[in-house]
Amino acid sequence: MNGKFTHKIFLLALLALFLGNGNRAFSQKTRSLDESLQLAGTNSKQLKIAIEKCSGTDLGKTSIRFLIRNMPSADLKTLSADFLVKNIEVAIQARQASEWAKRVPLEVFLNDVLPYASINERRDDWRSDFHSRFRHLVKDCKTTGEAAQALNKNVFQLLKVRYSTQRKKADQSPYESMETGLASCTGLSVILTDACRSVGVPARLAGTPLWVNKRGNHTWVEVWDEGEWKFTGACEYDANGLNRGWFKGIASQADPTNPLHRIYATSFRQTDIHFPMVWKRNSREVPGIDVTWKYTGKTKPRSPGESTVAFQLYNRAGKRIATEVRISRENRFIGSGKSRDDSNDANDYFEINLKPGKYNMEFSWDGKKRTKVFEVAKKDQQIIKAFVD
Repeated sequence: MNGKFTHKIFLLALLALFLGNGNRAFSQKTRSLDESLQLAGTNSKQLKIAIEKCSGTDLGKTSIRFLIRNMPSADLKTLSADFLVKNIEVAIQARQASEWAKRVPLEVFLNDVLPYASINERRDDWRSDFHSRFRHLVKDCKTTGEAAQALNKNVFQLLKVRYSTQRKKADQSPYESMETGLASCTGLSVILTDACRSVGVPARLAGTPLWVNKRGNHTWVEVWDEGEWKFTGACEYDANGLNRGWFKGIASQADPTNPLHRIYATSFRQTDIHFPMVWKRNSREVPGIDVTWKYTGKTKPRSPGESTVAFQLYNRAGKRIATEVRISRENRFIGSGKSRDDSNDANDYFEINLKPGKYNMEFSWDGKKRTKVFEVAKKDQQIIKAFVD
């Protein structure tokens, strides 16, 4: 078949995917625990055992419930209690092993450290193995970003896995890639994401279904580093730090008006869109987040009716303080970020898009947790200033 004709068919197939169901909202709200147990069928017995075994601590109880409420239906019907319990125990162990892991916000830990899978890859029991193999690589690190860099520099040499177009399939699990030593950019990204999560570093896959120059798709990794998501190419360590890579230039040209050319990140928590997988084009099973704006350098677009709300926190002396800020509404997590201190430009704020109404702002200062109630008005821009009591 003519190469140009084949490429055209591929593009038309992708376009049909996104202009059909793929461009509509995913609209799958997080299930209740009872709904998930019912969906699990006969495997609900295993899930109930896992709930019982993990409920000895608040974090264990929160973790198992988060996984069960958000996991794909196929996993609900097949994963064992032992698999889930071990995953949670080692994830919590990694969280408690370093100060930088302890600083990761709970919502980020649940969504980007705790999950046992990133996409539709085979469900390998990798966490204990990877934790044992790689924890020594991060023992002297001071931040999650440093830890991710140390892992990207060393993991692929230790596992003897490299990039190759001769890999068996794009969506390989870690052990499938290790069996042959070959992996696609997606397979490499799955390995780095799992390596990061095994030692307490929040990580997720990111990628585009098609570059704006129409030269194909690509997948890479984002890691949570001291309050923000930064990117790196898997098996592409750069001594100069994160937010570097050969794809930075082309990613900056992503087209937010065309779903084919947007940039997405994975999520385990259910969202209103899906993460596009070109190797499984009809799948909607992996929730996603549109992160195009982060790569193009443009402001995150507002949904209809939203206001861009900026936050600034002050201590008793009237100085700006930097701390993690968590936004919630009616006990539902909305988003989080880090406020800026006086070392930052006066116009530099933590911003988030919110609809009108009352919200809770939670943060810690001087070792104490604090909650402030604020209200978003019906206007395009708004600044919320909060003072430590």
